Order: sequence, then C-alpha cells, then structure tokens
Amino acid sequence: AGKEEAAKGGLVCLISDGNPMTRGGICVSAMKAKRYAERSMPTFGEENPVAGKVYDGSWSNTVLNWEPRYGSFDQFMMDQSE
Repeated sequence: AGKEEAAKGGLVCLISDGNPMTRGGICVSAMKAKRYAERSMPTFGEENPVAGKVYDGSWSNTVLNWEPRYGSFDQFMMDQSE
C-alpha cells in the first residue's frame, strides 16, 4: 500500500497532524489567531468540550510518507496571529 494505491482510489486515508483535538480544543486554538481572537467560545450543549471524537492519522501519514507543514493545529493558528 502507498501513494500509488491511494491515487487509484484503493485506500481511504485520514490525514492529520498527529495531535488529537476535540471540538473545544480546536476552538481554543483558533482563538489564538487574529481573525478569531475577539470571538467568544461556543457552547456545546450537554457535550463535554474536552471529550469528543479524536482520531489518529499516523497510519495514513506513514503509508503516504507524508508529514504536516505544522506540528499541530495549535501551532498553525498561532502562526496566523503573526
């Protein structure tokens, strides 16, 4: 398995930076960027914003020999504030 098989539609890959995040964590990171700095944290109803779906894309990253430009979404958002 690899890039060739993925290109032919033979693999389903989940691409990520390797740092699991919840919806709440995504919002906390996003608020570090100028664009979102003045926004308020959304409410998630009954859901605990610390919990939630977390995925691991390390298999896809290895198979495709791919690594993200930024080490994490948080690093990306901090870069957007400069």
